[in-house]
Amino acid sequence: MGRYLLEGVRVLDVSQYIAGPSCCRMLADLGADVLQVQPPAGGASPLGTTYNIGKRSIALDLKRPEGVEIARTLAAASDVLVESYRPGALEELGLGADVLTDLHPRLIYVSISGFGQNTASSNRRAFGANAQAEAGLLWVMQQAQGGATPFSAGFPVADIVTGMYACTGIVAALYDRERTGKGQRIDMALMDCQLAVLNEVARAPLAGQGEQEWKPARHGLARCADGRYLTYNILFDPGDPERGYFRQMARALGHETSPSPATAAEAEGLIAAWLGEVTADAAAGAFDREVVAYGVVKTLHEALAQPHYEERRMVVELAGRRPGETLKVVNSPWAFSSASVGPRSGPALPGADTRMVLGELGYSPPEIERLIKDGIVTGATP
Repeated sequence: MGRYLLEGVRVLDVSQYIAGPSCCRMLADLGADVLQVQPPAGGASPLGTTYNIGKRSIALDLKRPEGVEIARTLAAASDVLVESYRPGALEELGLGADVLTDLHPRLIYVSISGFGQNTASSNRRAFGANAQAEAGLLWVMQQAQGGATPFSAGFPVADIVTGMYACTGIVAALYDRERTGKGQRIDMALMDCQLAVLNEVARAPLAGQGEQEWKPARHGLARCADGRYLTYNILFDPGDPERGYFRQMARALGHETSPSPATAAEAEGLIAAWLGEVTADAAAGAFDREVVAYGVVKTLHEALAQPHYEERRMVVELAGRRPGETLKVVNSPWAFSSASVGPRSGPALPGADTRMVLGELGYSPPEIERLIKDGIVTGATP
């Protein structure tokens, strides 16, 4: 492997669940040294292996004064701290942004919560699903489907996009620090990030369009003769029906002499009817020949098996932390011209790096043994 863009950047991951850990996984994939603070042995850790990849781990009791002191020392040795506790919780422990940024002015302190750090709703407990509901995502999906009731998105949209926005903010803050010499406090809210993702479809309501008139942005989706579904993009222009892709689609499906439709709905209806006469594979081949955008709806299992992902190395096999353990994981999507990217190790076992990390901080072996014996840190393996 070659160089990584964030080599030398140290990140202290004091986050839980998905948004914070996924952000830190991205930073690790870009080369940062991410140290994950997990609960001591016996404590519940809500982190899944997907988001632990490429990190080191220390098991630390933040409810004990000595544990807090270790955390402060770790923060002072870090460039970035990411936390996702209830707003105010780390302040109560003496690990709040004011304290740590005073001690370490170059620290970039990132807080992730449901509603932000200083709002009327800050104290509300929130997960990504709550933001998906209250920011409008579930309603938008319901309108797109035309169903009578809203339904779950099926994966943690708000958490993932919040992790992405947080990662972007951290990289921007690191760049700014090179110019100013000072860190930043970054306040990320699941509610805000979920709305930001809905920016495109929010334009109409913001322009005054009512709920009854609002129509979701959606592309064509039709059932083919073999029962499989295919999406397509006509880009119909009422002022110039020949401008979009209708004519190419008609030609691909054997209806090149069809008159131009007058409306988008008519165009959609014709394409859907013609797709119902052919298999999905036949339609895909015909659309490829005409260079028309389309997508055959696949199961997740079919999607992962596509040659495209093998070409792009989007699924990689890593060695686990246990002897003989291997696992397949989704790789990072960045492709740099002169830098490496992606996970460099399997998921960290809780506390697997406790001894090493404490040694790096200057603790002597006897001191480390005492901390383990007293339950301040756990999970250390000789």
